Amino acid sequence: MVVAEAPAQLPISPLLLRQARQRANLDLAEAAQRVSKLLKRERDEPVREEELRSWEQGDRQPSLAEAEALARAYFIPFVVLFDRELPPANITDFRRGPGGRRTPLSYETLEKMNRFAARLYLLAKRISAELGITEVVSVPVARLEDFRSAEDIEALAASVRSQLGVSDDEQISWRGDAEAFNAWRNSVEGTGVFVFSLSMSVLECRGASIWEAAGPPAVLVNSSDSATAQLFTLMHEFAHLMFSGREQNLTLCDPSGLTEAGEEWAANRFASAVLMPRSLVQGLVTRPVPSTFSQWPVSMKQHLRRSLNVSQAAIAIRLVELGIIGDAGRQTFWRRPGRPKVKNRPVWQRYRRYIGERAVGLVRQAVAADLVSPTDLSRILDVKVKDIEAMLEH
Repeated sequence: MVVAEAPAQLPISPLLLRQARQRANLDLAEAAQRVSKLLKRERDEPVREEELRSWEQGDRQPSLAEAEALARAYFIPFVVLFDRELPPANITDFRRGPGGRRTPLSYETLEKMNRFAARLYLLAKRISAELGITEVVSVPVARLEDFRSAEDIEALAASVRSQLGVSDDEQISWRGDAEAFNAWRNSVEGTGVFVFSLSMSVLECRGASIWEAAGPPAVLVNSSDSATAQLFTLMHEFAHLMFSGREQNLTLCDPSGLTEAGEEWAANRFASAVLMPRSLVQGLVTRPVPSTFSQWPVSMKQHLRRSLNVSQAAIAIRLVELGIIGDAGRQTFWRRPGRPKVKNRPVWQRYRRYIGERAVGLVRQAVAADLVSPTDLSRILDVKVKDIEAMLEH
């Protein structure tokens, strides 16, 4: 008679398990559901709250399959489970939130951040290194301490705008916010930055960036945000990469007007000056205007918004910075965007926008060089192999 051996149990710190669950913003009931879902093929019965509690109290230890599911559910590397305590999160959090009240990251947003930093970014880093193309990065380096005044920021923005190759005439020629965002995204990706797009709660996070040692820089924009907000976030995160000195932790942001002196202030002023250069704004405001933005004719406001492809709130603040008006009035950066009218596009088209043209080109090279297969990409990106193949063919 053959007796089946019990699954080997692993010596994992109970304190670490509790810390990891709490960092993922899960109570015992929610954690049990998440872990059970990941263990459907390994267990006939779902994980109960009592089991999680027993692991966290040290009464028993999880098996290998259970430990792997815990690591995935809590967004930590498997090897971290064997530390005594959970290492500090390697995150710089600049978020302020509406009214200066920072909203805690929900499990769903943490999941998107994990997708950005632990899947998409690591894939880009690995492939870039294996293809030997990490040296093509040409993001300008700017020491934050050298940009203390508004004029310093103006000079930096003019220089970077020239490097990105965007002229005043070209910017005015773009038809709509989506075209403007795609054009700026292509310019930023031309410096070696990967620009990813994921849907998250706007109130929790509007963008992020990361640049690990020996890896490429990357930016994340929130596709749930308005197109104008996504564009401002893109340039704001690009500033963080410039100021980082080519090495930056995962940085979370929600660019808004509620910033004081420091890196966030500089990033906001830089994004504003790049997207609304002095020469272009002055060329668009060709006649005397009221000193208060709220008194401007609607037609003038709309003309500026359509020409610059940024929000009226950002325009009002920029007009004050340039001395064109004296009062921006009460502006808000936290309007919930309405549901965008999106055509029923094929999955491969949506994922192409999700990972960006630079990443598509990199993956195409990697597949051609047999460094990664469509099946591997299917598992990493959670999309069918046929859609991966379609994305790479077009």
